[in-house]
Amino acid sequence: MSAADFVEETTTSIAGSGSGAITLTQITGLPRFSHAFGSGRRHVRYVIEKQSAGVVSMFERGLGYVESNVLTRTLPQITWDASGPTYDDTAPSALNFGATPSAGDVLVRMAPTVADGTRTLRVQQSTIAVDANWRDYPLSGHLTEWTGNGTGSTMTVDREYYSYYENLIDGLVAGIQLDVAGALTSAGIKLALYEEGADGLPGHHINTFNTLSGASTGIKTDTTVGTWSRGAAFRLAPGGYYIGFISGHAIDLRGTGTNRMLRNPIGRYNGYGICNTVWRAGSYATGLSTTTPTTPTNALDPGASNLNFPWIGLKVTP
Repeated sequence: MSAADFVEETTTSIAGSGSGAITLTQITGLPRFSHAFGSGRRHVRYVIEKQSAGVVSMFERGLGYVESNVLTRTLPQITWDASGPTYDDTAPSALNFGATPSAGDVLVRMAPTVADGTRTLRVQQSTIAVDANWRDYPLSGHLTEWTGNGTGSTMTVDREYYSYYENLIDGLVAGIQLDVAGALTSAGIKLALYEEGADGLPGHHINTFNTLSGASTGIKTDTTVGTWSRGAAFRLAPGGYYIGFISGHAIDLRGTGTNRMLRNPIGRYNGYGICNTVWRAGSYATGLSTTTPTTPTNALDPGASNLNFPWIGLKVTP
């Protein structure tokens, strides 16, 4: 992905009656995409803004490429249309900015976005099995190395567990997946996603997923985004998060077999960087917190969790 400072252009011609490729026009005194990259094809993160009398009415951010002073939009990621008003960060289509806008009304630039402030993923999420078991290779730094691969750990009844999860890309969360290893029960597993708090422990609630079944072994998947607490798939910025989970019975979850080295936050107390999943007493009937989880003393001690890192993966795509 190419990037350059201060690049900004306008347009008077947009293909597809206003929703297609954009023919770029130089703004006097500002560098063009071609000044920074030449006329060859370069993939970029673009921002398009339509304004009138200094008031923004439409906005689109996404991925595309520039070639010979033309921007082709390949993957719109976030759009805003004030006429709705409509903000779409789940599955937006390219906005229609008009086929022949007046010069200066539509601005096309390279600008910092959420994704530019943090690391990006080195490789695309995929598996040999056609992405069937993406919990095996989650978009997370918390399973980069481990020992005891495939060992089951038993959950304690009515205990809230919180497993650190490091998301490395700005992407759309469209699913969650884990692996039940044994100790079956008809009771399910409730899951939720939280921010990493300023103290390095579970913070503000982001989303509650659907309850996954513990009645049989194997991979359990939830992609029914419309019934999540947010009501849809949602975008997640790069950074640290926690996946919370609780069961009413002692279900075995497959994952790591022993403690492993991990960067902070939860290798911060009695662990010296060797980390487990942290926990607190809870209630399966009540479920997980929809605000910020209370943090009793035992949640500060990785050595007290008795559950190592489970194989839990989010389905995150750019």
